[in-house]
Amino acid sequence: MQGKESRPLTTTELIALDDREFLERDTRPWGHVNGSAFAFFSRDRIAVEETEVEGGYVLRSSSPMFPGLPLLDEEHATGVTIARTLEERLAARQLRHRATHGGRSIEGFRPVGVPPAYLPRLLPIVGHEADGVSARGGRVRLSTTVVFTEGGGVHSTIFDGESRDFLRPTFYPYTAVCKLEAWTLDASGSWVNAGRWGSGFLVGRRTLMTSGHVFASDALASGTFAIKVIPACWANTSVFGPGMTTWVRRRRWWHSDSGNDLQVCQLADPVGDSLGYFGARVYDADWEDSAYWTMAGFPYDRSKFAMSVQHGIRVRDDDDGDDIELNGETYDTTQIENDADEASGASGSPLFAWWGENNACAIGVHSGYQLDGTASGSERWSCAAGGDGFVEIIRWARQNWD
Repeated sequence: MQGKESRPLTTTELIALDDREFLERDTRPWGHVNGSAFAFFSRDRIAVEETEVEGGYVLRSSSPMFPGLPLLDEEHATGVTIARTLEERLAARQLRHRATHGGRSIEGFRPVGVPPAYLPRLLPIVGHEADGVSARGGRVRLSTTVVFTEGGGVHSTIFDGESRDFLRPTFYPYTAVCKLEAWTLDASGSWVNAGRWGSGFLVGRRTLMTSGHVFASDALASGTFAIKVIPACWANTSVFGPGMTTWVRRRRWWHSDSGNDLQVCQLADPVGDSLGYFGARVYDADWEDSAYWTMAGFPYDRSKFAMSVQHGIRVRDDDDGDDIELNGETYDTTQIENDADEASGASGSPLFAWWGENNACAIGVHSGYQLDGTASGSERWSCAAGGDGFVEIIRWARQNWD
């Protein structure tokens, strides 16, 4: 039987932790303003001028000015496809029947004073609905329809009925789950929201993990492009205030299959110091079919403005993914097939559990769904990218960017 240190905490163990009184002084960063939260950029120098109104200032430049910070550097590293026979793939799967130890794990971080939520209070109805007043003074239920304008190709995968609820992310580790937005220049030269978003999660002081395919299209990456990061997003802003917004400065991404659909980003601000961040574990096949796992993000069929979360997820199978190269070394990746409800916009969400009372660790990053061929036909499962490569790129990013 596995010890507690080699497996995630069970629901019974989490309930016992949740029943305890939180005795630390609250140090959550209410109203904090990051250095880049209200930054501007321009191709020419920006001057600051005082106005007639005391405390008022105007920014001036001979070139257009835009809010936020554009990407400085990005690298797309293709996966290393290694052809394997079915026997070799089954042998590799058997190797994942091993306890996590040593270099196969990275610890998470909960700041002192940021309370943890092991089994948080969930909100079955998000606060988008509102009442208005008719011309005769009666009540009118206002429309809550959100028009999805990103184009075709969206999807939604639900297993045995809807299992996701809404959560206001004021507790660790949900403080470390982020909404990502793409900003770019349109044809008129205006700085606009590109209408695309995804999910992500902090894995270091200034390091974020998301899916490799998030914002990977040439239409975004070929010109002036920025990724806005909203940690602990609720009502499309951070629960700690608009000053908690930050921006991606550098990124490295892979995506040749669902096992190595990985992207690591350097942030302009060390928001993980005050919000905490996830650790990481290499998936162990001994955990299969146990309802350890949680996923949190921003799927479009729930709300792109408020975080949704699902507990009690089970991993159903795991397969080899394409290997990745990092600094001359080659690392294995794993396709982690599971029964999480998911939809477009959830890409980049963490699939995680608890190892100890202050250590939330992800085993993978959600990439979408896949069809798994079986003797009886095709099974459709949600899929997360994990394995040794997942852990190693987080380790590399912490060492080089944090």
